[in-house]
Amino acid sequence: MVEHSRQWPPKTVGQMRSYFNILFEYLGTDRRLAQITKRDASAAKKVLQFLSARRKTNPALKSLSIADAILITGHKTLAPKTINSHLALYCRLFDRAERHRHGPQKLFDSMKVPKAKDGSVRSSPASLADPRLELS
Repeated sequence: MVEHSRQWPPKTVGQMRSYFNILFEYLGTDRRLAQITKRDASAAKKVLQFLSARRKTNPALKSLSIADAILITGHKTLAPKTINSHLALYCRLFDRAERHRHGPQKLFDSMKVPKAKDGSVRSSPASLADPRLELS
């Protein structure tokens, strides 16, 4: 963020922070990059696919953790384009970490979701006690 935010408009800086906050909330802020695995990255991608597009503004969702928020059904989820934007940013983060030897590998490399066929509301995963374990 420090390196690139000088070139970005304020709206983009806020958006990137928001994207990172989702990843850090899901993975935990106390984990070192070297401790994050490809399985964690895959699970984070799946969490994005079930996350409400209005999680931070919807009164029913804004106080919930990510793990709880993805269990609530009937809300419009993030669009594939938005999910792919998240994944591209995460890919850049882990690419940089790998190049500077802070992380083990490029964890989000080549991750994408296909375009949606319709704008429907996705149901959440059926029985996720701990999304990190069940989504992989």
